[in-house]
Amino acid sequence: MYLIAVTGPVGSGKTRLLTRLLGATAGLGLAADGFVAPAAGRDDPRRGAAAYDLHWPEARTRLPFARRERTGYAFDADTLAAARRWARGLAACPRLDLVVMDEFGQVEATGDGLMALWPDVRDARPAACALAVREGFVDAIATRLDEPFARIIACDDPGAWPALAAACGAHRPDGPDSVL
Repeated sequence: MYLIAVTGPVGSGKTRLLTRLLGATAGLGLAADGFVAPAAGRDDPRRGAAAYDLHWPEARTRLPFARRERTGYAFDADTLAAARRWARGLAACPRLDLVVMDEFGQVEATGDGLMALWPDVRDARPAACALAVREGFVDAIATRLDEPFARIIACDDPGAWPALAAACGAHRPDGPDSVL
């Protein structure tokens, strides 16, 4: 699997870039699936948001996922269960070119949160997987995934979109000349 990290600090546009990626792949016949985690209530641009939802654009499903509390984030058990069902269901896809997953950070670096989905995503054998990884956690996330990132793209780099499109396009079944 070709593993891509889209990285940057809190509020730098990782989710926006992955949303763009999911929108571009759908119109090109790329067998892609995934979710983004839009932030809500970010009162300090250097701090995580007050809440995050998990949003599967293709399925038009949006569920509440994490809410900031005094001691950290509280995760919605029903949403995590739905995400696990989604991840398990990937194995049934006859062709899976790309999986997109948003919001890997401190919680996932400890093995919790969305890291619970990784075994099923890995077992589905997508050609490529693009993860949004908070700045400073790339190495810890790669260690937890037990797989190095083949490509690390800084989302605030002016060339981030062409680099991401090229990285995903290179793993299309119809060849590396396909452009997103």
